[in-house]
Amino acid sequence: VPGILGTFDRELKKQNMSSHPRILWAEREEWVYLTVEVVDAKDITLEMSPFKFKCTSGGTTYEEEFELAGEIVAEESTQSTKPRCIELKLKKKEEGYWNKVYKGKKLQNVAVDWNKWVDEDEEGAGGDVGGFGDMGDMSSMMGGMGGMPGMGGMGGMGGMGGMGGVLPFV
Repeated sequence: VPGILGTFDRELKKQNMSSHPRILWAEREEWVYLTVEVVDAKDITLEMSPFKFKCTSGGTTYEEEFELAGEIVAEESTQSTKPRCIELKLKKKEEGYWNKVYKGKKLQNVAVDWNKWVDEDEEGAGGDVGGFGDMGDMSSMMGGMGGMPGMGGMGGMGGMGGMGGVLPFV
């Protein structure tokens, strides 16, 4: 029933209601990693106690609020805005595992980030996301594989100005 859904979407925008972004999370003894999936996020605001997130994208406002399972040190935490998401690396006030990122009932839009997850007993054996979600030095991963004959290089990708802004925590 496409007509009804389109009408609902227009009504939602008219009422200026917000949507809940998808949030992925993983943890280490010292850190909690949050990835808020919003494409081309603008006007980002973050607060940590309780966790409050708000931004706009394509005319839609995205908001989420919940109480974190433990305390964090905002001054040692970082945030990186990327074209498709906002990545947060939150420093835990006390080391240890929370096993859940928030207190309270289940939030349908918050899920485990299995790409960053490492079991407690495997934490020291690699799996570090110290590069905070980037791939690090790809040349070290490629080793002596070489390339395909006659293919040449890919050249530079050029700059992506304004894509790596850092916002202070409130």
